Amino acid sequence: MSAPEIRPYDPSYPYDELTGLLKRAYAFLLMEKLFEQGEEFGLILADIDRCAYVNQDYGPIAGDWAILRLGEAIQADAGAEAIACRTAGDKFLICLPKATDALQATEKMRAAVRTAKVEDHNGKEVPTPTLTFGVASFPKHGKDLEALLAALDEAVYRGKRAGGDCVVLAESPGASAKPIL
Repeated sequence: MSAPEIRPYDPSYPYDELTGLLKRAYAFLLMEKLFEQGEEFGLILADIDRCAYVNQDYGPIAGDWAILRLGEAIQADAGAEAIACRTAGDKFLICLPKATDALQATEKMRAAVRTAKVEDHNGKEVPTPTLTFGVASFPKHGKDLEALLAALDEAVYRGKRAGGDCVVLAESPGASAKPIL
């Protein structure tokens, strides 16, 4: 199997060249509009567990396919109104406007990810990596994007320390996050 098709880099193109999800900067611009409106919304940070091992054990093409397939699964289950982006190599950020039940949506995404198929450069199926999810909401877990991202990072970090493949609800500022799924 060949590498996934990657669109040539164009800084003005709003989508990630590998996954087709929004680029981080464009997603952040859309999220800023939600802050301005002042309405509640959910925010989810998904971090691929042990992504480096997929690259090491099965090659970088399998790593790219893992990122692509997991991004597709997230987008498919996030819903049409979601703002989904790839924030870093193996991280995704999903914004759910209109106070959508972020925990329920995350559980759906986690189930979808487990059924995603990932192949190596020879077309052989490889184990699909799991994801650790952090879940927060505006304004409960932060009054701006920076505070929400800090709460999500802390939640994901705690999930990773607990072994990964879990959903961790961020706590209100000053409290600690706990794995819930």
